[in-house]
Amino acid sequence: MKNLNYLLLLALSFFIFSCDDDDDVIDINITEKQELVETYADNYLAVKPYPAVTTRLEDFDQEEAYDFQEDFIEELISRGEVQSGFKLGFTGDAPRPFGAPEPVYGTLFQSQKFADGATIDISETFAGGNSGVEMALFMDRDAAYETSDFPLSDTELMSLIRSVAPLTEFPEIAFEEGKMNIDYRDLIAANAGARAYVAGTPVMLADVGISIDSLNVSVFKDGNMISEGITGDALGSQLEALEFLLRKLAEEGEGVKAGQIIATGSLGADLPLEAGTYELVYDEIGSVTYTLVE
Repeated sequence: MKNLNYLLLLALSFFIFSCDDDDDVIDINITEKQELVETYADNYLAVKPYPAVTTRLEDFDQEEAYDFQEDFIEELISRGEVQSGFKLGFTGDAPRPFGAPEPVYGTLFQSQKFADGATIDISETFAGGNSGVEMALFMDRDAAYETSDFPLSDTELMSLIRSVAPLTEFPEIAFEEGKMNIDYRDLIAANAGARAYVAGTPVMLADVGISIDSLNVSVFKDGNMISEGITGDALGSQLEALEFLLRKLAEEGEGVKAGQIIATGSLGADLPLEAGTYELVYDEIGSVTYTLVE
């Protein structure tokens, strides 16, 4: 009996010691995560590259990456940023960049908006990245769904859209480790690279005479055409892109609000951050222009 009691006591002591070790590891991870979130906010505001989270936190999966993104966004909001909408990334054909199994999404802020025709200083505004030829959807009403509501009908999705506009969005891909040593989870953590955008004049959806997936887009740099695309290139359909975002937000118990802008993803090849004047011309809905300087 004494031997049995001794063994039980030894097992209990080992269990308690192990729990203490696990708690210490959890505390260390939580502390390091909090410090990284603050570093991300500091670097975002200072226009500096981020340290890749995947090189610093163990077992950092996609769900944890979005949890980190949420904390990062909340930290920026606590420092004065105001949400203006959402953005999608990696909406092109598979295989997607950085090993992403699906598109990613993030939050846009009012401070990221530049006026149509703006002149943007590359070194002062971006730590890296490129520019994307995209389309903006402006929400007509608040909407939040349950995951069981999907798939949504085209009629329901169209009812959410008040207006559309030409858009260029500048995804920032800037990490201390360089592009070769990161993956899509780092991009998610960094708010899907949201940094800046320029939207043209919105056109009411009812005034667009053809499908919003059938608008041709021509891109000019310093007056010379450099690329072409079509608005249906984002996930194969603007409505498909919107539904993907709504489904992901539903998983988090969130939704969209009236007036918010949705950047639905790249329409063809991205453009480099190079000095010049750019004009994106869209059938039916006009154009958007911006000038990059160094």
